[in-house]
Formats: sequence, C-alpha cells, structure tokens
Amino acid sequence: MGQEESRVIEADAPPRTLQERTLEALAQYIKDGRAQKIVVMVGWSDELSKHVLIRQRQAQE
Repeated sequence: MGQEESRVIEADAPPRTLQERTLEALAQYIKDGRAQKIVVMVGWSDELSKHVLIRQRQAQE
C-alpha cells in the first residue's frame, strides 16, 4: 500500500469515500466512526528540502 504512483484527479470527479473534498467532510467521516486508522503527515524535513533543491538544480542544467 502506498507504492502506487500519484496522479491528478479531475476537479469534478466525485470522491469515493468522503461526501466531498473538504476538511469538514473528513471531520464528519472521523466523527461517524468510519475511520479505523488515521495517519497525519505534517512539516517539511531537511531531507525533503535537500531533495527539492537537488531536483531544481538538475532541472536548471
């Protein structure tokens, strides 16, 4: 799980799990007890910053 390549979703495509793509809909999903596991990823690591800078430099060359 999580190894799939990301892709852009059309803005008008209906969500499959939530009622809509909003923070409120996510909160309601959790309140309803439908979420079994919650993972929250926040922040910006130094390692990620370095990776972004390397990619930017490569793109400029």
